[in-house]
Amino acid sequence: MGVLTDKPAAAAAAAAAAAATGAAATGAAAAAAAATATCQEFPVLLLQPQVAEEETKTEEETDDAAAAAAAAAAAATATAATKETQQQKQKYICPLYATPDRSSQEGCLGSIPLDIFESPLQQWLMQQQQKKKQLQLQLRWLRQFLLQVVLLQFLLQQVLLQQVLLQQVLLQQVLLQQVLLQLQLLLLLLLLLLLLRLLPQQQQQLVKGRGEG
Repeated sequence: MGVLTDKPAAAAAAAAAAAATGAAATGAAAAAAAATATCQEFPVLLLQPQVAEEETKTEEETDDAAAAAAAAAAAATATAATKETQQQKQKYICPLYATPDRSSQEGCLGSIPLDIFESPLQQWLMQQQQKKKQLQLQLRWLRQFLLQVVLLQFLLQQVLLQQVLLQQVLLQQVLLQQVLLQLQLLLLLLLLLLLLRLLPQQQQQLVKGRGEG
């Protein structure tokens, strides 16, 4: 700041500074008066400072209760969202498993909404499944029938084999009988030969006996 050389200006400045100082003093006095009035109007704040602490604690407890309520609301919202997600998952069924409890939209490729199965497509699919089951039953019956046929063929083969064996035994018996007949014929021939050889000797003996007589 420069040095004031003009006396009237310096006097005016001094007067302005004094006025400002007076205004500041007046403002301080007014503030003190207001504080005094406030203290007189609310003497509890000066006499019992612990009330303010209790109010602060009450506000903190209120904030904690609000936070707990907000956490409970968030948990309820999360639970509702989880239930809704599970319900959405249960609305889908996997064609490979065909059971809603084991199917899920994420874990099954080609998931089909259950609403589709309440349409004519469901009836057609059920008919196809029934036809498939009937065909499987028929195939099973055919397999059992074929097995029975194979068993019957095996039994027939066994019976034929037994018949062949019996025929062979009968043939052997016939052959044995023929052999026996041939042996009998041979014996008869031998007997005839012996008789033929013995007859001349007997005739000679008879002739000798007559000559001697």
